[in-house]
Amino acid sequence: MQEGRELSLELGALASLVEFEHTLATDYLLADELTAADSCAEHALTEARRYGLAELEALLLGLRATITAIRGDRERAEGQAVEAAESAQRLPLMRPAVSGTPLVFAALLDDDLETANARVIEARPQLPGEIVFWPPFLGSFYGVAAVVQAAAGACELVQGRDWVPADDVYQQSSFCVAKAIVAGRAGDRERAAALFNEGDAILATVPAVRAVYRRYAGEAAIADGWGEPATWLAEAESCFERRENEKLARVCRSLLRLAGNPPRRRRTAEQDHRYAGLELTTREADVLALLADGLTNREIAGRLYLSPRTVEKHVERILSKTGQVNRTALATLATEHQLVKPRT
Repeated sequence: MQEGRELSLELGALASLVEFEHTLATDYLLADELTAADSCAEHALTEARRYGLAELEALLLGLRATITAIRGDRERAEGQAVEAAESAQRLPLMRPAVSGTPLVFAALLDDDLETANARVIEARPQLPGEIVFWPPFLGSFYGVAAVVQAAAGACELVQGRDWVPADDVYQQSSFCVAKAIVAGRAGDRERAAALFNEGDAILATVPAVRAVYRRYAGEAAIADGWGEPATWLAEAESCFERRENEKLARVCRSLLRLAGNPPRRRRTAEQDHRYAGLELTTREADVLALLADGLTNREIAGRLYLSPRTVEKHVERILSKTGQVNRTALATLATEHQLVKPRT
């Protein structure tokens, strides 16, 4: 009996440690430090599997898939979401969150509102009638689902949702944005603008989600005549450009033109001395600079909010354009073009 007690205490301590790492990974995600979030989630997942912590394993699989979705890697995120759903087969209350959250975000980051809405409709029968406690970003399923449905023209998930906990800022922000879209559609422009500004301010530290919400709220605001959609869309377009999400950046530019505020023309590579003779895009030059500074593809991906595979493709194109044979030669080239300071 004593031996069993000691084993239980040991497993309890290990579970607490894994839960701490899970919380840390979530905090990194919410702070937009995606590489650190992914690393913490992977380590915690390994430990959860080792010690048979089934509930934590399901949560971590969902969190990992959500991180991948926020990175913009839809195909990989959808595969990870399936794995999360399978892990949560015996946890019915948890299943719509661990799989639904990344699936919805993966669709939204691919500007696929129709599929995102279909995922919400698919998950709704599995949702409890009242909100349950889930860790941030898995529990945010209710909130992002409300935004999706509001943007798609429905309002059932928005109305009567006063039970969202006041201290759950991420759900609060999502519901504010969803309510703003619904209020604007109903003609209450002043309330719509106030609600959106409240929700948008909360998301200042989560730029990817904030940009996605601005893209959809901006479109609704243009159609219904409320708020400052040109400002939101211009900032969202810049965010998507930095993350190399050209699809969403292009949508924001189109909406800006519709709003009567065409985006400013960006400086071309030829106008920057760093690119002289290289014919590199801005993103390729950024990758080259970090490569020359000794970063790995994974580290570059984390710094530029790209997937490692995307960085790998950039490196391949840089090698082809410059005629260099390896990373060492590229580093030398970068120094010659003053993309990085010479090492002493």
